[in-house]
Amino acid sequence: MDYRVELLSKRPDRFRQVKTLDLNSWPEFLLHGDMPSWDAIYSILADYVILLIDADDQLAAAGFTIPAVWNGQLEELPDSIESIVSDGVKVRDAAPDTLMAVAAMVDARYRGHHLSAEVLKQMTQLARRHALGQLLVPVRPVWKSRYPLQDITSYAHWRRADGMLFDPWLRTHQRLGARLLKCVPSTVSVIAPIEKWETWTGMVFPDSGPYIVKGALQPVSIDRAANLGTYHDPNVWMQHTMPD
Repeated sequence: MDYRVELLSKRPDRFRQVKTLDLNSWPEFLLHGDMPSWDAIYSILADYVILLIDADDQLAAAGFTIPAVWNGQLEELPDSIESIVSDGVKVRDAAPDTLMAVAAMVDARYRGHHLSAEVLKQMTQLARRHALGQLLVPVRPVWKSRYPLQDITSYAHWRRADGMLFDPWLRTHQRLGARLLKCVPSTVSVIAPIEKWETWTGMVFPDSGPYIVKGALQPVSIDRAANLGTYHDPNVWMQHTMPD
């Protein structure tokens, strides 16, 4: 498909379109995770929000990226999406050396048109324009919700018969030259009363224990005595380096 690229900072009139796409791109429960800095993406970090606009002047896809500083040590990677965004606000006007991506979202009309790969390509182009040496992505594997009982590290390394990674979203990164750095069992936590979980999921949780929830990458833990449901969203860190 034909599209053009814009930045949210240059087109603040598209705020509502981007916000709607954002809200429609995640399971309901993830919208209630521990990410108080998320809205800074729309304002302070709008220079790093990539928009793909279709021939009808409508938003087809968007990518949220964050400036960062990383010393190359795996143990120094941010431990949560919240820390990526909040740290990005601090280093935006300093001397970032890395671009981190926290979302690549495609409008429902264009899913299956390989626009997610185009968003990733535009992210690497943005990194080059800012003279940043790499793009780091805490990838949320798209098929992991089909295998919620599987450990994230084991799942991330599954491969097809042709040797490519099993998960389609991880494989998209792999095809663009990314390498897998490490897996993280929790980058977003959602801890809320059981009644909230029942509203978000349309399920009931009569007993304490783990529950398989649509859209969750691993089970949600229900504690009836404490009236709490707890979920931790795992990610897979992948690194795209910029060619010389």
